[in-house]
Formats: sequence, C-alpha cells, structure tokens
Amino acid sequence: MALPPDPDFVLRGSQSAVTSLTYFSNSNQCNSLVSGNAGGVIHTWCMRSHRPQCVTETHRGSAMLNVEQFGVDGMVTHSRGICVDVWKNPGAGWIRQGSAFF
Repeated sequence: MALPPDPDFVLRGSQSAVTSLTYFSNSNQCNSLVSGNAGGVIHTWCMRSHRPQCVTETHRGSAMLNVEQFGVDGMVTHSRGICVDVWKNPGAGWIRQGSAFF
C-alpha cells in the first residue's frame, strides 16, 4: 500500500480538536482559513503566508459548532452553549457585534 503524500504546509496552533472549518474569500485582504475548536477558540490563518492572523477566545470553553463568513469582513459563530454571535474584523482582529441565546 502506498503512503499518503506529504502535506504542502501544516497549520498549527489549536490546543483542542477542530470542530468547524471555513474558507473566507476576501478580495481586500488575504483569503483566510478560519477554524473553531472544542475549547471555543477561533484561529484565523492567512492562506497566502500560511501564518496566523489572529486567535480569538469566543465562547469560553463551549465547543464551536459552526463558523460562517458574513459579508466581506464579518462572521457568524454558533457554539454548543446555544449561543450565536456576529463578529466584525476591521483588520486588527475579531470584535463581537452581538449575541443571541436560544
């Protein structure tokens, strides 16, 4: 049996299992890969440099169920704690704009 190919690059940084992964297309900045993990942390990586853009503590230990792009510079997150948050990234990192609990 043949061995799998070596990866082109490896994105490291998440201390917990990755539970959500989304590609963000942004024409003004670097396209990004955004992951949410079981610890409620979001990692954003630039796909041009393969380096982290920011790390955001979001749901204080509640696992991320979904991360989605919202407009050009926004995202919506859904955590296991039944919380939906809307975020905006003006360029320096994610800022929470609002929350809803169900």
